[in-house]
Amino acid sequence: MRAGNSSVVPTEMKVRDKLVITLGLTMLATLIGIYNISSKGIISGFISLENQEAEEDVIRVGKAFTGMIDGLHEASVDWANWDDTYSFISTLDQTYVKSNLADGSMSDMRLDFVAYFDTTKKPLFSKHLPSSQLQIKLTTDSFSQVLQSAGPNGGNGVFLRGDDP
Repeated sequence: MRAGNSSVVPTEMKVRDKLVITLGLTMLATLIGIYNISSKGIISGFISLENQEAEEDVIRVGKAFTGMIDGLHEASVDWANWDDTYSFISTLDQTYVKSNLADGSMSDMRLDFVAYFDTTKKPLFSKHLPSSQLQIKLTTDSFSQVLQSAGPNGGNGVFLRGDDP
């Protein structure tokens, strides 16, 4: 040390200080490693669980949708075989519409839209509830491809029109 200089700058670290720094860095590296390993395992587990639940939800929605389509198909077969409906197709008498297709009746059946076709698959009558946002123009062209694919015994399913949701 020089005389007159009161500040002392140590040039070497003590062994204790080196040990504390080394242990601190080792613990930090160990904690980071444990965090990375465990978080990747946990995250991949959660991702797998979420994917499995999403697949189950899609299956559940598909089954519910299929059930609704099957119910509509059964109702349409019942109505198609009904004498009043057969007579309506022949005459298009509006009494049938007032008696069977009133807005309240359609709403109770959870129908927004109903359409009747003859045996040549020509549209004869259609109705949509005023409260629904459907604006459907029933034409042979719009349904011809779907009706042709249904075959002679009919069919069931969902009809998508162009870009409409």
